[in-house]
Amino acid sequence: MTRALIIGPRENLEATVESLYGLKLVHIVDHREGEEGLEIGRPLPTASEASEILVKLRSIASVLQVEETKPTPTKEVAGDLREKILSLELNISEEDAAKKKTQALLQDLSRKIDEVRPFAELPLSLADYRGYDSLEVFVGKVGREIDGLDSASADYEAFSAPGLLAVFVPKPQSAAMRDFLIQHGFTSLPVPEGDGDPREILSNLLAERERREARLKEVEQRLDTLRERYAGFLSAAKAHLEVTVEKAEAPLRFAVTDHTFIVEGWVPTESFKQLERGLQRFPGLFATELEQNHRLEHVEPGPSETDPPVLLRNAKPLRPFEMLVRLFSTPNYREIDPTFVLAFTFPIFFGLMVGDAGYGLVWMVYGFWLFRRWKDRPWDFWKNLLVTLIWGGFWSLLFGVFFFGEAFGIPFHHPALASTRVELLDWSAILGVNIPLHTPLEKLEQITDFIVLSIFAAYVHLAIGFIIGLVNDLGHNRKHALGKVAWLLILTGFFVVMIVRSARWPVDAEGRLDT
Repeated sequence: MTRALIIGPRENLEATVESLYGLKLVHIVDHREGEEGLEIGRPLPTASEASEILVKLRSIASVLQVEETKPTPTKEVAGDLREKILSLELNISEEDAAKKKTQALLQDLSRKIDEVRPFAELPLSLADYRGYDSLEVFVGKVGREIDGLDSASADYEAFSAPGLLAVFVPKPQSAAMRDFLIQHGFTSLPVPEGDGDPREILSNLLAERERREARLKEVEQRLDTLRERYAGFLSAAKAHLEVTVEKAEAPLRFAVTDHTFIVEGWVPTESFKQLERGLQRFPGLFATELEQNHRLEHVEPGPSETDPPVLLRNAKPLRPFEMLVRLFSTPNYREIDPTFVLAFTFPIFFGLMVGDAGYGLVWMVYGFWLFRRWKDRPWDFWKNLLVTLIWGGFWSLLFGVFFFGEAFGIPFHHPALASTRVELLDWSAILGVNIPLHTPLEKLEQITDFIVLSIFAAYVHLAIGFIIGLVNDLGHNRKHALGKVAWLLILTGFFVVMIVRSARWPVDAEGRLDT
């Protein structure tokens, strides 16, 4: 990589931004205000308007619930984009306001229906429950029919329906009746407002809710039509405006004086001449090399602004595993990209840990099914994770079939020393067919071999890490490199000791571990 410096007159700043964006060669290093006595630039005049329109567009996309799709060709956003979006916002705002108003009315209607519905079961009007000077009215829910009301008051009148009870009692006996009802699981209900027949009121409310629901469905259908009609336009306009805003705010990353601007950034060394040719058409503009570093692999921010940016450059089948690398940290330009190693070790270790043909097959089938469901989804973290798990399922299937000989925890053949009914269960007996695959390792018997296998896998994993660390340190810190060698030797010593100890592990007469 080459650290480049681009200097030009301020009147050519906007044209230079367009040119740099078109070339896509420069990774700009942000200028900090006051650094070297230079101020940072100001956004281009189009920044404010573009940002405002972008906010409105995102609001429209949120109302229409537009999913992220591939932008349509640029011609879809040609013309006066501001007028198109403002006109669309006006139409959608009206529909959205109508939708929210209808939803609020439906919520209120549902509340009223819930309040009135219990009273429609009783042969009384709402006016019968209120307005008494000498009577107390208790109305509410009961878990079961309540007998013995006369034990609380001899003078009362009761009306009941399944799960409901209304009791009218003189006020002097109301306290005794209240206590009696509460003891028998009575829960009072508030009497709704109004004086009419609750059955008629309920019928009117249900009819009104049906009308409002139909109205809401019409509004939602219109919004669906708008979404289908404008989804492509909104995606294209969003992409266009994001680029416009990015260009307009680019000067915030530049250093400026009264008459000039300065851009500092990293350029691939082999592309520096292309950058110079692309900028030659602007008078007074020139680019120069500050320093070079030829060990670079890809374009993501490095550890600091003094280091070149980093691009993980891997073959297409390995790119999903870059996600695993980024979960820890992106290696800088001096370090080895461990994606290649992770692309093999992660699925193999995953398969070794699961080691079951049935579960491995389920992982693969479920993964491919999700891929079909997500075929229009942009390639993101979850798709990368899905690829890694599918490969893990593939290796689990291989280990389960050819190494451990089991599926869903049941072996293809029961162990030779099996004695219990569980140990005698196997797929050959279940299917009634002799499966011609015999396992090299039996999980129920060869525990010592499994310990050795686990130690070997751990050794290989850690050794690969130390070797990569050794290579990374050789170029810039020999002392650290020697430290990696020492740790590798220590690890190897521990590995040899543990393997020897495992080989001498005491076993009983049947070949099981003697603990």
